[in-house]
Amino acid sequence: LIHLSFITYHNNNTMACWIVTLQGGPKRTTQAAVALNDKIYAFGSCWCTEPAETFGVHVLNTIDYRWQRVPTRLFQPNPSQQFIDDSGQIYEPYGESPVHRVGHSVVEYKGKIYLWGGFCHEIGVLCSKMYCFDPG
Repeated sequence: LIHLSFITYHNNNTMACWIVTLQGGPKRTTQAAVALNDKIYAFGSCWCTEPAETFGVHVLNTIDYRWQRVPTRLFQPNPSQQFIDDSGQIYEPYGESPVHRVGHSVVEYKGKIYLWGGFCHEIGVLCSKMYCFDPG
């Protein structure tokens, strides 16, 4: 359901205002969001009352204003492979989903979304791993 509001003007100056209200999005606190093309991706929160639920990724399609939960799966690394980035540093993929967290950051870089940091109340730890989400 979309509700439209009117843009207001004062003394012939345009004023910023909200123009769309959407229903059906994720009901979470302390999410982090990033835009990629025509979509806005919202990541996580600390939703410790539902511990069986995996780390949440929701996407808003800004063309049709519809929310959708993105099903995620674990990356299955080849144990014999190591990955080298442009800096020459060797690293191995985690092959795990991020734990629930608050205070995390997300950025988009070259079509992929990177998540870092935050605090997990569930296990009481600061999160220091960098995760890469490939929306494919």
